Amino acid sequence: IRLSTLSESDASRLKLDVPRSRDGSCRHTLRLGHSSIFGERDGGWNVCGDDFTRTKRLERKTREEKCIVYSFGINDDPSFDHDVVTRWPECEVFAFDPSIGRRTGDTFLGDGIHFYNIGLGGYNTGVSETDERGWQIMTLGSIMEMLGHDRVDVLKMDIEGSEWDTWREWRNNAGDGGNVGERIGQLLAEIHFSMNATVHREQVEQLDWFRREVGWIPFTRSQNFRWSRVISIDASGIGVDGGDVVRSTRCIEVGWRRRHVPVQQ
Repeated sequence: IRLSTLSESDASRLKLDVPRSRDGSCRHTLRLGHSSIFGERDGGWNVCGDDFTRTKRLERKTREEKCIVYSFGINDDPSFDHDVVTRWPECEVFAFDPSIGRRTGDTFLGDGIHFYNIGLGGYNTGVSETDERGWQIMTLGSIMEMLGHDRVDVLKMDIEGSEWDTWREWRNNAGDGGNVGERIGQLLAEIHFSMNATVHREQVEQLDWFRREVGWIPFTRSQNFRWSRVISIDASGIGVDGGDVVRSTRCIEVGWRRRHVPVQQ
């Protein structure tokens, strides 16, 4: 069984192509957290190290600026969060996950990592209210306001499909000066594409908005085959009986880094 990998043409169509040149992309990427294609745990993420060079870290220290990292969705693998505070002790990590049965303020993650029993989404449930799953949900803007942050250096989100509602809220509020996307240095996200053609087109439009309006350029892209499935396809990639057996996934992990000037296309 071979892996059905994303072609460069498909990546370009999905607005997920990583520039080959070094302008606006990333010179040096590094892996933080576990790294496995089919392993039991997949908490690792690629981060652009360009924003964490010795010079950049000294500049931040001189300005007395804190390094802020948001980690949405940790499940049973906080290895990314631990690697951040180990490699960059000046960073504070704020971890969020309403699905693991922990209370806000629990110290099970160790020093430098603050836990919140809150989920990220495109709406606010209210302080004492929850959604149908019993989870408290907040928008990114509301979370940043609650924590007193006006910028996030790295935002990691693995929220099982809720990324689309979250990003839609960012886009809808952009015209009112509420574009929180412009206050994020790096965005790392696991994307879950829909098989519905109409929804899929809307998702691609959202990713195109990242590039055109926010100025985010992908610097890393990889497919997550942990939740893949085995299918049979023909030469054109269409599912058929008796075709080439491949392991396919609609789950892609992407890292974006914002340019200073948005790209106009």
